[in-house]
Amino acid sequence: MYLTRPAICRQPIKSISRFCISLSGCGFLGSYHFGAVNCFLKNGKHVISRLDRVSGASAGSLVASLLVLAPDKLDQALNVLFELGEELMKLNF
Repeated sequence: MYLTRPAICRQPIKSISRFCISLSGCGFLGSYHFGAVNCFLKNGKHVISRLDRVSGASAGSLVASLLVLAPDKLDQALNVLFELGEELMKLNF
């Protein structure tokens, strides 16, 4: 038995008219979502311009919201996430 990708996965990106992005819940690993979204904004304008829906869970929902509502604030939000992480590291458990 051979596993093959669905036909939609074999199409060239330029031939797909609409995209949807879903970002997972992952706590502080959400910083990776910031990186992926920044990459799309800087290098994937042909994808972002055809973005139809954006969804996310937990940390992914925060990044998805920023992508839709305030993409210019992504860097600032990432800095806030890092500052929060630094504050948490200072706590004694």
